[in-house]
Amino acid sequence: EDNSVPDIHSSKNDTIRNISIKTNKDSISFHDSLAVSWSYGKMQRQNENKDGDDVLHYDANSNEDVIALYCPASESDPQKFKDAATISQIVVTNAFNVKANKVKVSSNDDNDNDFEGSIYTNDDYENEYKYTNGNGNGSRNRNRNRRMSNHVRRRRMSTSTITTRHEWFIPSFPIVREETCEFRLWLRGHNDYHEDCHGRQVPQYNLGARTGPFTIANALTVPTTIHLALTTDPTEMMVQFSTGGDDGASIPIVVYDTDEDLVKNGGNTNTNTNISAGLQFQTGNSTTYQATDMCQQPATLEEPGKFSSPGMLHSIVMKDLDPNKTYYYKVGILYRDGNFTTTTNDDGKNSSNIDMDKVLWSDVNAFESPLPSSNGELSSQEPFTFIVYADQGVMGYGNDDGGDRTSLWMKEEIELNNIRSIHHIGDLSYAQGASHVWDQWLDMLTVFSTRVPLMVGVGNHEYDHTAGGENGKDPSGVLTPGGFSPRWGNFGTDSNGECGVPIAKRFIMPQNGNGVFWYSFSSGNVRTIMLSSEHDLSPGSRQHTWLEMELSSIDRTVTPWVILEAHRPMYNNEDIPKNTKVGIGMRNEFEDLLYNYGVDLFISGHYHSYMRSCAGLYKGICDNGGPVHITVGTAGAELDDAPLLNTRWGEKYIAQWGYGRITSFSNNKLLWEFVSDSSDGEVEDAITIFK
Repeated sequence: EDNSVPDIHSSKNDTIRNISIKTNKDSISFHDSLAVSWSYGKMQRQNENKDGDDVLHYDANSNEDVIALYCPASESDPQKFKDAATISQIVVTNAFNVKANKVKVSSNDDNDNDFEGSIYTNDDYENEYKYTNGNGNGSRNRNRNRRMSNHVRRRRMSTSTITTRHEWFIPSFPIVREETCEFRLWLRGHNDYHEDCHGRQVPQYNLGARTGPFTIANALTVPTTIHLALTTDPTEMMVQFSTGGDDGASIPIVVYDTDEDLVKNGGNTNTNTNISAGLQFQTGNSTTYQATDMCQQPATLEEPGKFSSPGMLHSIVMKDLDPNKTYYYKVGILYRDGNFTTTTNDDGKNSSNIDMDKVLWSDVNAFESPLPSSNGELSSQEPFTFIVYADQGVMGYGNDDGGDRTSLWMKEEIELNNIRSIHHIGDLSYAQGASHVWDQWLDMLTVFSTRVPLMVGVGNHEYDHTAGGENGKDPSGVLTPGGFSPRWGNFGTDSNGECGVPIAKRFIMPQNGNGVFWYSFSSGNVRTIMLSSEHDLSPGSRQHTWLEMELSSIDRTVTPWVILEAHRPMYNNEDIPKNTKVGIGMRNEFEDLLYNYGVDLFISGHYHSYMRSCAGLYKGICDNGGPVHITVGTAGAELDDAPLLNTRWGEKYIAQWGYGRITSFSNNKLLWEFVSDSSDGEVEDAITIFK
């Protein structure tokens, strides 16, 4: 269609001439940059002056006009956009991308449709536009100016350019499972309002122009959001990923081997046709979820900013792994033609007649296979390291860029310290009913989640709800409408009705407890138990009974170190009475189990800060036979600013982004470190536990 839409009229007789909007690319892939430019040309808007006379005036840069993204491009309902921003919000977004070094700025403003020009500095850009919060007032988050190590910072740089005023630069196009999209420019009418479904008076918008369709390459078939997880078997590794819709005639597949070239070539040295006997492969399962699967509004609403289809969610187990070796793998979707067969070779591995050319493969990634179990001899375990944190979120949805920074730190940890797993103890994406945020958060993690297992737990922002959980909707098996709601709790609607459905579908954790809600796993000489603080842990409850059975069955000669993880802490010295009450309730429920079975660490989040207790904490008394309690809700969510209680057991408190790093040196020495984002990766707190 013509990119200009002349003579669009509203009830106020606004007259629009020569307005246009365009993109700089006709076809893109996920994560490509994209620039949208628009030109008002000459536009007159008719309005009444104070005397009631009709007055024509120019308004060629209205900050309240809106640019909206529609996918598919043929979408006829103007309310069903994928994303939208006012012009003032676009200015702020561009400014943020400049501040984050994701884009440079061109000063060429003579031609609104020019995508190149001379580069000028961030300071010049800031002087011209300021850094606004949408109303012209300068505003910066107090954490914005935190430094980042050169190793991490280099990965944020971009050489892309934008021009000023009439251009929106998108550094990385999001995952949208549609084959076509288009942008539309909506003009706000002057003094023109209508009543919405809630009886509110909202502005009337008129269509000014549209870009016409641009295509998204392989939008339905390219694998995205790839992440690994441990299972209960040390010879296995779970891989999960997502694609677009499914026609029922496809299956997820992974090929893997210790030979990188073999994986790249599909198992044959001279051809890319079939998977040969030299290459391991497995097929898996697929699932998805709908708005109606969740418990209450707004998660059940199918409208912009609420539910959108997650596509197909695939899971495959890579089997028969040798311990502690580097494996290479790639995943894809096989569209079967009815001739799919497999054979088992003499070495017990599969081969197949799968046509490799029919699979759109991911990039080849690598991981270290799980560590072997300790042989029970003291000090025999080689040192290994893993990461623990909580409360991350994704930039642009109520959070700053802390979550993005944490992900980049994880990439650095893998490269410098060879970490073996990452544990995220609840409050993951903060999607809270906005399905696309899950995709954006998982996409942000792929800098590390393709390389080390990501073990997650459930927090209040994944599970807490007050209605709709009956009749089997609650995936944790709770039969009451509102989940767990003790008299001492403050468990409300923090998931915005998700009630654990997205996290349960997107993450398959070891199957020895209750799905993603509570489970356990071993890595080397460490046994980790993930609990749900959002579920009943009182004596006699399902979770308490499972936990006691799990603790009593641990062979401490094999895994001498035992770590419990749950989103909410038992102990924290921030003065937030409602949360303190919850911590006391949790102590009453199961603190005795930690004491009775000699748990070494209890790690949590929920509070957006770092806290470490004294050693041996039990019944509020130090050196009393209990574990060290640590809160590390510092992965990127907005930091707390609360006064502190004067406690006998709180030894260290830090209100900075960062993460916990645990190193097991032997069966009798364990190191805990808190690594701060603010000090460029310096260790701000550390303790060593000896047995």
